[in-house]
Amino acid sequence: MVVRKYYKKKGRSVENARSSAGVRQQLGLTRREQQLIPLIAEGLTNKEIANRFCLSEQTVKNHLYRMKHKIGAGDRLGIVQVCRTQGFMP
Repeated sequence: MVVRKYYKKKGRSVENARSSAGVRQQLGLTRREQQLIPLIAEGLTNKEIANRFCLSEQTVKNHLYRMKHKIGAGDRLGIVQVCRTQGFMP
């Protein structure tokens, strides 16, 4: 019950927190890397993603590089495909 109150106060659902923990546990992705996945799926460029998060383009490239190696994907599309097959994206 305490967990539900905490996440409700933070504007998040318990289910989102659990799925986020699942992504970290199964795929080893950080919270920031998880935040990039829907934007990659939308087809945004590195520069557009960087602008959304107030990051440098190189930082986004670094995140993508690490994500590809953690997941075993060959490219951006591969990252999205793995996340979908693991059930972390619709």
